[in-house]
Formats: sequence, C-alpha cells, structure tokens
Amino acid sequence: MYNSFFFAASLFFTLISLGQNTPSKKLEALCIVGSRVGQSYEDRTEEIAEFLESKNVKVHRFYDGNNNWNKIKKAAENCTFFIYSGHGTYLGLDGGFGGMVVEDFISAQQIVDELKFKKDAIVIYQSACGGAGSSANDEGDLDLETAEERVVETATPFLLAGAKAYHANNYFGGALDFLKNLLGGKSVNESYISTAETWNTIEKNERLKSNRLPSIYYVGISSDDSQEFNVAYVGIPTFKLTELNLISKK
Repeated sequence: MYNSFFFAASLFFTLISLGQNTPSKKLEALCIVGSRVGQSYEDRTEEIAEFLESKNVKVHRFYDGNNNWNKIKKAAENCTFFIYSGHGTYLGLDGGFGGMVVEDFISAQQIVDELKFKKDAIVIYQSACGGAGSSANDEGDLDLETAEERVVETATPFLLAGAKAYHANNYFGGALDFLKNLLGGKSVNESYISTAETWNTIEKNERLKSNRLPSIYYVGISSDDSQEFNVAYVGIPTFKLTELNLISKK
C-alpha cells in the first residue's frame, strides 16, 4: 500500500514538473496592410504571414478592406508580432511622423491610449514613410538627426504600449529577413545588424536619449549610398524570443 502511495505521489509531482517546462500557447502575429496602398504591399505581407505560419505562429490577417482598428486592437493584446505595411502619417505625439492608416487614420496618441500589448511584442513597419527615416516626399538628402527623429517618433507610441522593440525596413524581403533572424535565436540588435548590413551602412547604434522612454532602449539608424535611411530599430537590444520560452534555445 505504501509503495503504491509513494509511486502515485512521485508520478503526480513528475507530471507537475513536466507541465512547468511545457511551452504555453504558441506565438501570435498580426499582419496588417494599410488602406489605399498597392497590391505589392499585400503580396509582401502575405509572404511574411505564410513564413510565420510555417513556424507554427498563429496569424491574424487585417488587409485592406478588413483592417478595422477595433478588431486590430483586440487581436493585438496577445500578439508577439505586430506587422504593418502601409502609409506613414504626420500624426505623431509631437506633430511629426507617427501613427498608421488602416480603415481610419490612427494617431500616435491613439496607439498609446488604446493599444495594449499583454505579451512582449515586436512591432515591424514595412515600407511606411518615415518609419525607417526616409519618406517618399523627401526633397534632397536627409540628415541623420532628422532620420532618427522620425524613427523614434514612429516607434515611441508602440513602446509606450508595451512593445519590446520596433523595427522598420523599406526593402523587399527586409522585414522577413529580420523575422528569420529573430526566430533563429538572435537578439533584436543582432537581427537588426544582420539585416541592415545586407543593404546599408549603420550610421548609429547606441543608447536612446528620450524624455518619454527609459534608457534601456537603443536606437539603430542606417543609410545607403544615396543617403536614404531604409532600415532602423528602437528597442531593448538584448531581447530574444527565447526569453518567452516559446522557441527552441538551441
């Protein structure tokens, strides 16, 4: 009788231990295509969505015609990846760049007030004006200071909403490359460097000085030979998805 009792107790605590080491629910992603953009934006976003699904990530698609802000807010609560491909706007916290264009124009302040990331989200802006620094409306060369200002303005609302990092990339395949690095176990900073150096020269990668964000955040800005700023990030440089215990630590 005693042997049976101790065997049952041992089995019970073994099962508890195994349960503690079992990953929780799989990662979730929002793939958002803004309103009034071309088919190429949806094509590139769909390529990312299919890649994430191949990695067992649950993908919520909010493409043009189905990109209602209230639905996006609800789905974003449990997402790890928040991916936006669309227009940048001048609806920032200080009147500069910031916000997004979905079914409606969404300001940076709305993002701060209404978007609540419950998980350690990574925000990715793909080909959005100002998101990585440069804009389609720029006339002449852009200086590093202005590029950084635009990037930080666009990133800050998401970081205040609970995101761990923001990455912006204007190149075909650039955002996908960044995601592959992250899911491969690299940190946010390592993923940025690997992606940026494919096309650009890194102009800056150092601790961020901001009145709104803590000093744990870094900012990375890079440019090409034409002095266009097309790859950037703001976030906790050492953060890895392995910290979520949802991907392999190999």
